[in-house]
Amino acid sequence: MSIQKSVLTLEEVEILIKGRYDISDIKDIIHINNSSANCYHIIYDDKQYFFKEIQSNYSLEKVKNEFKINDYFMKEMQHD
Repeated sequence: MSIQKSVLTLEEVEILIKGRYDISDIKDIIHINNSSANCYHIIYDDKQYFFKEIQSNYSLEKVKNEFKINDYFMKEMQHD
């Protein structure tokens, strides 16, 4: 279970993803219950995405560091 309760409903997550990432035909959004943050499994056509709601106690620096880690893993995955 996440440390903080989500400030978003599943409908709001869908609206956010559609608006910010230009993903329109979302088949399903599944809240992932066994993580420390509010995380979602997004299913879109033949693709799947991971969406994380940043906790309010995260500083901008922590968010930037997490982005760097994610970017590193994405680059590593492209090499495999």
